[in-house]
Amino acid sequence: PLVVVVGITIFLAVFAAQFAFGMWLNARGFQSSDSLYRSVNALQVVHGSDPHLAAIGLVWMPLPTLLQLPWTALFPLWPDVVSSGASASLTTSLAGGATAALLLATGTRLGLSARLGWAYALLVSANPMLLLYFANGLSEGVSAPFLIGAVCCLTLFWHSGLRRYVGVAGVSLALGFASLYEAVPLGAALFAALVGGVIWDSEARASAPQGRWRALEGLGSVLLVPSFFVAALWLLANAVIMRDPLFFAFGPYSNHAQTKDAEGFVFDLAGDALGTLAFVCERSAPFLIPIGFVLLVRLLDGRFLRVNTVSVLLLSASVPFGLIAPLVYGHASFGWLRFFIFVLFVAAGWGLYEVATSRRPRRAASLVIAGWALALPATLLAMSKPAVGQEEHVVVKALVRGEGARDVGHDNPLQYMRPVARNLEAGPLARGQRVLFDGAWPLLALARPPQLLTVLIQASDRRFRAMLKEPRRHRVSYLLVQRPGTTSDALARARPRLWAGKEPGFRLVKSFSETPEHWRLYEVE
Repeated sequence: PLVVVVGITIFLAVFAAQFAFGMWLNARGFQSSDSLYRSVNALQVVHGSDPHLAAIGLVWMPLPTLLQLPWTALFPLWPDVVSSGASASLTTSLAGGATAALLLATGTRLGLSARLGWAYALLVSANPMLLLYFANGLSEGVSAPFLIGAVCCLTLFWHSGLRRYVGVAGVSLALGFASLYEAVPLGAALFAALVGGVIWDSEARASAPQGRWRALEGLGSVLLVPSFFVAALWLLANAVIMRDPLFFAFGPYSNHAQTKDAEGFVFDLAGDALGTLAFVCERSAPFLIPIGFVLLVRLLDGRFLRVNTVSVLLLSASVPFGLIAPLVYGHASFGWLRFFIFVLFVAAGWGLYEVATSRRPRRAASLVIAGWALALPATLLAMSKPAVGQEEHVVVKALVRGEGARDVGHDNPLQYMRPVARNLEAGPLARGQRVLFDGAWPLLALARPPQLLTVLIQASDRRFRAMLKEPRRHRVSYLLVQRPGTTSDALARARPRLWAGKEPGFRLVKSFSETPEHWRLYEVE
C-alpha cells in the first residue's frame, strides 16, 4: 500500500507540473499544429458532421487521437477544450506522470532506494525536451511511458529472470507502435538486445531449461507478436476504409506527400551521406550524454566488454540512424529535433539497471544522476539553436524574454484561421448553410456554438466526395479553398481552377489574403 501511495504521489506531482506548463504554453500561443490536428480528429469522431471512429484520420498512428476522445466528448460543456490546447496537454501530461511513476516502480523492483528512485524520476521528467513534449500534446509524449516501459521491462527481465517482464515489454512496445512509427526501429533493436542477452547470456540470469534457442523462440514471440497485431490492424483499417493498405505511407496527407516537394536546409542534405551523418550526430549528441555515463559505469565496473553494452548502443542508435538518417538522405524527413528524443527514452529506461547491477552502486548512482544533470543544460542549448531546435527555439526564446508566440514568430494555426471563422460565423454558419473544406481543419476547433459542427463539412465526412462532385445537389452553399500547390487539400486537387475563379457555377464571396494559405470562400450559384 505504501508503494502505491508513493507512486500515486509522484504521478500527481509530475502530471500537475507538466499540465500547468502545457497550459501556460497554450495561453501564450505555443500550440503545435500536429497536436491540434490530432485533437480536431478526436473532436470529429464525437461531434463532427459525420461522427465515426475512422475520423481519427489514417495517417498518424491512432492512439494519441483515441486517448483524447474522453476530453473532446466534453465539447458541448466546454467549447474551448480543443482550442485552448487542454485536450492535447491533458493527454501527454498524464503520460508524463505515468512515466515518472513507472521509473520509480522500476527502481523499487530493482531493489534501489526510494530516494534514488525519486531523484532519478524527477530529473528525467525535468529534462527540457521531455518536459516540453509531455506538455504540448504531441505523439512523442504519448509514446514515452510505453517505449521507456519496454526498455525498463527488458532490464527487469535481465535482473530477475522473470519472463512476465518480456510479456509486459511486448504490450508496451505495441502501444508505443500504436502511438508513432519510430517504435518500429526501436522495437527491432529491443528484439536484437533480447537475442543477444539470451544467446550470449550477458548479465541475464534468465533460465532456459529447454535450451537457449527454444527460449528465444518463445520470448521473441511474446515480445513481437503484439506489435505485429497492431500493424496488421492498421494495414487492414487502411485497406478497408481508404481502399489502400499503404494509404498512411503514400496517401495525399502522408509524410511522403508533405516532404516530396519540400525545400529547406534539411532537404538540401538529400543524397549527401556525410552531411546526413553530421546532421544526425549533431542532433543526437545532447541526448547521448546520459547514455555516455551509463557506458562509463560499465567501463569502471569492468562490464564494458559484454553484450549488453552493444545492446544499449544499438537501442540508442535505432531511431536516429535506423530511421531518421535514411529518411533525411532520401528527402523524406523534416528532421525535427523531436525525432531524436528516443535516445532519451532508452537512457531513461536503462539507467537504473546499471545502478542495480554495479559492483559499486553508490558510484554508479552518482554517475547516472550526473549524466542526466549534465544533459539538462546541453539539451536546452540544442533546443535554443534555430538550426537545430527548429520547432523548439521559439519556446526557449519566449521563456527567456517573457514573450508570447506572436512576438517570437511562432505560427499558431488557430491565429490565422480566426478571421475566416469570424466571417463564417457571421454569415453562412449563422444561416445554417453548409460549408465544404479540407485543409482548413482549425475551423472545427474554433466553431461556436458546438452545433455548428454539423454544417462544417470536412474530408473525413463520408459524404464529402459526393458533395464535392455535386455541391448543389447535396445542399452545399459554400466551398472554402486554398491556393493550388498543396496536396493536402482535396478541393484544390479536385477543382484546381476554382481558387483562381475560373470554375463556372461558383461566385467569389470573400478572399482572406492575410492567411498564409490565401483562403477564398466561394458561393455555389
